[in-house]
Amino acid sequence: MAEVRDAVGHLYDSAYLARHPVLDHLRAFSGVDSTSAVRAFRKALLDAVEELRPPAGTPDDDPAWRPYRVIWHRFVVGRQLPALEAELALGRRQLQREQRRGLDALSLRLWERFGQEPARRLDSPEAVRQEASRLARRQRVTLAEQLARALVSVSPLAEQLDVTIEGVHADPRLEAAGDPTLVRQLIVAVLSLAIRDAPGGRVSFELAGSDDSVDVTVTALGREGQEAAVSPLTAAIEALAEGQQARVWESGDGLSRQIVVSFPPSPRERLIAFVEDNPDVVALFGRYLSGQGYLLLGVEEGETAMEKLVQASPDAILLDIMLEDLDGWEVLRQLKTHPELRHVPTVVCSVLHEPELAASLGADAYLCKPVRPARLLECLAALVAR
Repeated sequence: MAEVRDAVGHLYDSAYLARHPVLDHLRAFSGVDSTSAVRAFRKALLDAVEELRPPAGTPDDDPAWRPYRVIWHRFVVGRQLPALEAELALGRRQLQREQRRGLDALSLRLWERFGQEPARRLDSPEAVRQEASRLARRQRVTLAEQLARALVSVSPLAEQLDVTIEGVHADPRLEAAGDPTLVRQLIVAVLSLAIRDAPGGRVSFELAGSDDSVDVTVTALGREGQEAAVSPLTAAIEALAEGQQARVWESGDGLSRQIVVSFPPSPRERLIAFVEDNPDVVALFGRYLSGQGYLLLGVEEGETAMEKLVQASPDAILLDIMLEDLDGWEVLRQLKTHPELRHVPTVVCSVLHEPELAASLGADAYLCKPVRPARLLECLAALVAR
């Protein structure tokens, strides 16, 4: 599905579609030149979107309309998420769920049309890795919170196997870098394995942190006088751990079995200063960066802008060019000649398409509005990693 989402997200970019891996399937069956293949590919995408439309007579307020409307407005019309939330009266999570449902259905229709079977064993490591890649949103994760939610999920299994679950105090401040859903799924998988290894016994857990990692340790103790079983780590556990850049290892002494999941610690939040005179745009970018390891500071243009930037000492600067009282190009020139700011990565973000001019004045990157969240995060990640 990730490839199909990427394709429909670049629906009107012919150069991008011409290089897209999904197009190889279409070209293999059509045998046409690249230009015609791109046209056919775009038509196939649009036709597949239309096939999501509910049957005639479906009431307008029927939930069956949601996947179609989200996919149509998001990718065909190009509506941004905040506007779409308001228009469809859906929360962000509900909107993302409907988008996933629509993309799943779209993928099936496209693969059927291209003559390729989409099915793979759902429990295979590759299937888990692809699903993890589809869901992944790397951000700060509070492990105590995800552990608590994981315990709710596995408690029925523990009751069924007469396993007592015990926990050591979990520091609520311990945070890891990862995706909350996938981190929780990994913890669920480890707890579930430990519970099945200790029927009639006990399972305990502990959280501990250091500068290098944040560890979840799960210990399975068999029924008194009995050894705990040692089932091999499942392919799902290994694939989920790999997707979160986590390490999993185990140890035991015959009477107990320990499984340790070591997550990368959450990095410090990076401060991004945004020189922009439209508070709505600042708020929008703030939502884009929320939970992604960044703090956004809005800086209005004016004589004190440079002073505020020096005081803030940001990790990167976003700069609009169309400012009400100042010439954005002049602001960029000042930034790149200022002794305390010239080394701060600066991204010009504007409706104007002048990347060469921006680069000549020292800009480190250029983003054309409207900016997609994924593109903004990709750009900032590359700059702050320098």
